[in-house]
Amino acid sequence: MKYLNEVDGLAKEIGAVNTIVNRAGKLIGYNTDYFGLDYSLNHYGINIKDKKVFVPFYLLHHFQESNFFIFNIYSIVI
Repeated sequence: MKYLNEVDGLAKEIGAVNTIVNRAGKLIGYNTDYFGLDYSLNHYGINIKDKKVFVPFYLLHHFQESNFFIFNIYSIVI
């Protein structure tokens, strides 16, 4: 992320970039994982409120209404 000219607010909050757009020579980083997960849940009518679900650790704080199995590359917390 340090090599980008700009990082989208959500990507900053998540702490990761998975998409880079070159706009007139300016590199802008985005993270599309949150939008993909949110779209899929809504599209299939899946309500995760008060459910136990697995979400990669860096997306966790965007889905605080549910109980999560928290996973990152260093540990699993249940």
